[in-house]
Amino acid sequence: MIVRLFLVSLSFLSSFLITGCKSDVKVKGNCGDGFVDPGEECDGSNLADQTCGTLGHYFLGGTLACLPDCTFDRSDCGGFCGDGELNDGHGEVCDGTDFGDQTCSTLGFHGGFLQCTSTCEFDTSVCSDVGSCGDGIIQENYGEICDTDSLDDATCESLGFTRGTLACSDTCEYDTSACIADCGNDLVDANEDCDGAELADQTCVSLGHYNVDGTLLCLPDCTFDRSDCGGICGDLTIQGEEACDGLEVGGATCGSLGYAGGNLGCGSDCRYDVSACNPWLAVDAGNNHTCAIAADHSLWCWGDNQYGQLGTGDITDSLVPVAVSGMAANVIAVATGGGHTCAIKTGNSLWCWGRNQYGQLGIGSTTDKLTPTLVPSESFATIRLGSFSSCGIRTNGTVACWGINASGQAGLAGNNQHSPYTITVVSGGLAVGCGGQHACAVNSSGDGYCWGADYIGQLADGTTSASYPHQVAIHSASNLALGENHTCYLSTSASMYCAGENTSGQLGMGTISSQTSPVAITSLISSTRAMDAGFNTTCAVKTDGSVRCWGLNDHGQLGTGTLSSSNIPAQVTGLTSGFAEVRVGKYHVCALSESGYLMCWGENEDGQLGDGTTTDQRTPISVGF
Repeated sequence: MIVRLFLVSLSFLSSFLITGCKSDVKVKGNCGDGFVDPGEECDGSNLADQTCGTLGHYFLGGTLACLPDCTFDRSDCGGFCGDGELNDGHGEVCDGTDFGDQTCSTLGFHGGFLQCTSTCEFDTSVCSDVGSCGDGIIQENYGEICDTDSLDDATCESLGFTRGTLACSDTCEYDTSACIADCGNDLVDANEDCDGAELADQTCVSLGHYNVDGTLLCLPDCTFDRSDCGGICGDLTIQGEEACDGLEVGGATCGSLGYAGGNLGCGSDCRYDVSACNPWLAVDAGNNHTCAIAADHSLWCWGDNQYGQLGTGDITDSLVPVAVSGMAANVIAVATGGGHTCAIKTGNSLWCWGRNQYGQLGIGSTTDKLTPTLVPSESFATIRLGSFSSCGIRTNGTVACWGINASGQAGLAGNNQHSPYTITVVSGGLAVGCGGQHACAVNSSGDGYCWGADYIGQLADGTTSASYPHQVAIHSASNLALGENHTCYLSTSASMYCAGENTSGQLGMGTISSQTSPVAITSLISSTRAMDAGFNTTCAVKTDGSVRCWGLNDHGQLGTGTLSSSNIPAQVTGLTSGFAEVRVGKYHVCALSESGYLMCWGENEDGQLGDGTTTDQRTPISVGF
């Protein structure tokens, strides 16, 4: 029993000794006892061996003291890195958010956000993301033209020096200090225009200037002194043979040059730049009016409007192109006649307007129309008009004619036709034409058929009597052109043949003898691109793009500058190349260039030339727009 009590007491005592005291107990309330206890920086005069210098302050002679709360009193120690104030006299370049007016840009970078490290040095890691002069990458958007060894393929020579080694400066600009120029040695070295009296055989004229008597000199920098040379293309003044210069176009427009509007420019050669001008797509010349299709497939007409053939809703003549009512788009073909006009729109619908005395509009009546009127229940691919008649090829290949039939030109015996009448003898129509009193068509095999008046051989059948539709001496044909009393066709071999009346030399064969069978025009064999015929005048475009006309010339319709008729093809003044189509009216002619500008000449009494006047023209002039 005694032993047990002893053991229990011993166990209790041991437990008390083990758990009753803790070694990490903080002694509180001892600041001021002269001992630096845990949690204290100092105590009284005990500074724990610290000084202003050991604590990172810059004033090493400062006195470190201890505050009553046992923390350091650094007020006499001066600044230190981390106090948020820039101490640039002690090696700091920044401190906290104080960068001393420095940014990424002032440090040579192209942007970004500057930061400060714990050692008061710039942290440019975010600046570097957008690059800097000196990183070896040319950044033109920041004004660099080079960067260290990257010179963008530039050399001393490319910069105008003779030789040497090009470098890049620390501001990313070319350093040409090691480039050498030999200007002044009286030798024209590479990249020099001249040197002293040596002009490299150049003169004012050879350099493009207009003053043939001007004196070319050499400047001290070995470039030409052209001050005495006069004007040159590029000086923004129109002179000499220039059409324009820079932005100066002398009042010209796309329209005044024969185009259907657009924006006229000036090329580096001081010639008009018409690349932004709108082209005409097609043209046709009637007795005294003209119509053309513009680039947007709108239709425009000008000239005589006695019967409303301009399609403007009135009978007022126009000396310049005017828009046809209801034809602002989708026009794909146009034809003009004695006093009427027809057009085909997208979808092959046929519309006609103007004079309708003989039913030539094909609308089932004889009432004139001042605006385009639909020819009902028809689908046409081709349309051609005569003085008082009309013929076309339907989309199914059949040929039809209508209008006056006094000589059988509508293709049947009897009265005038007020609606399209099918010419049954012709199938697979390839081309069709209307003359003054006759008509012809070519089938898909190239064989020709004609009908109507034949009193002078215009049906090309070797006689002067037949009037009904029948096959004639036209073979291997690709196109037709019918004048008042003569007929021409273009062969598949690009040769031109004509028959009929020749009293004005309109057959182009060198005589004025009329022909009942087609005769080849010698100068146009294997060289004809397009053709057309008018009253007693005929014209053609050769394969070289030049335009020739022959026959009657009483209004200057041959375009030769005279009123002399010609029985052989004569060169139209100025139209020596670049033309694609020609259309002949009664006494006027229009030609369409490959680039789409339009020229007309001949009679202009009703404004049919479209130049804004009523003056006849013996040579081609541009249609105004």
